[in-house]
Amino acid sequence: MNDLLNKMSPQIIYGTMVAIVVIICLSVYLYVFKKPLAEYKLLKSNTKLLEAKVESGSSISLKLETMQREINSLTKHLQGQTPLLSSSKLVAHVINGLDIISSQHAVQFLGLRPAVPVTVKYFEELPFAIEVSGNYLSLYGWLQEVEEELGPMVVKKINIEPLSGEEEQIMRLNMVSYRLQ
Repeated sequence: MNDLLNKMSPQIIYGTMVAIVVIICLSVYLYVFKKPLAEYKLLKSNTKLLEAKVESGSSISLKLETMQREINSLTKHLQGQTPLLSSSKLVAHVINGLDIISSQHAVQFLGLRPAVPVTVKYFEELPFAIEVSGNYLSLYGWLQEVEEELGPMVVKKINIEPLSGEEEQIMRLNMVSYRLQ
């Protein structure tokens, strides 16, 4: 072995020793330190993320309140403010609501004829033939409030005709009230 070392130049010996040290260091890094360092970085980033979530905890409750209000609004829009009533009681409720809204908008409520309820998908459709009279702007405001207050009600057919020689119109409309089954 000494013969072999004496025949080799010092540069080759030093180069081989440096290569062996580099290979050992690289092996130690790859097999001992690489995985724990990656896990450490992941844990550190998760810790920062969790700290940010804890600090913004009050905003989560605010978001929950906002979402709950939105859900309540959508439920009100879908189901309306009308209480759950039988079909006959709903007709009386609609007549009472139309009478109150008519008096608020200076519209004369002439009549209402309910029709037979029909099932459409997940809803029960209750049709009404309604007749009112008043000036155009009053009728517009009346119709808007009816859709908001007695909803969900939809206009299926509308006909507005002027009364003879007056600024008032008579409005005949078919409205449908929807209820979840």
